[in-house]
Amino acid sequence: MSIASVIKLLPKPARPEGASAKFGWAEVEGLFGHGFPSDYKAFIEEYGAGCLGGFVWILSPFTDEPGAQLGRQSLARLEHLALLGSDSRFQMETSDPVVAPLLAKQAERHAALAAYPPRGQKWVAWAVLGDGSALFWLGAGAPDRWKVVHLGPPGEDGGCPLPVDLGGSTSAVLAALLSGKTQLPGAPEGFPGASPGYVPVSKKKPPKWKAPAPVPVNKATIHVVKLKKPRR
Repeated sequence: MSIASVIKLLPKPARPEGASAKFGWAEVEGLFGHGFPSDYKAFIEEYGAGCLGGFVWILSPFTDEPGAQLGRQSLARLEHLALLGSDSRFQMETSDPVVAPLLAKQAERHAALAAYPPRGQKWVAWAVLGDGSALFWLGAGAPDRWKVVHLGPPGEDGGCPLPVDLGGSTSAVLAALLSGKTQLPGAPEGFPGASPGYVPVSKKKPPKWKAPAPVPVNKATIHVVKLKKPRR
């Protein structure tokens, strides 16, 4: 879908912040080692980095604001997911009736997250939300074929829910959010509003995000056993 569908629903700022004024997309894509969806690049050129409806911050590789830098924020969340995935290599056992269900649920999610991204596919965060969740691209091959998924915020135990496929391109998902056809979990009531606005990141910065620590448990009641690799 073209960015024209977004422009019809969202007024452009007078001066976009975090557009490619300092250097071009070719240099950025060279640093990342892959391209970006063309509708995302068109959005950044028209809108820059900023906040949509007071809840969704669109990241840009060109902004000076750390909380809205695409590379920095994407890497932070990927590192958190990698840490969760690595926990699935361990089996946690306990006889505590309170802790046992928590560990079982955590281990189940961690094992599922260890499969992300699927082999050969990109997994890049391009928007962060006010509740700590994020929108990612997931896909292989040409960037314009990547789909958008929503990854909810970490829970009290430090784990994350499984990604939800929003079924569309960057511009398609943004247009669906602006029109109210798609609702994001955790979004404030009434989002994005009858007349949604886009506020430059210098005037409305994203909330600071830090990967939470796993749920604290009584280590005396838990036995952690490293799983042995099967013999080939």
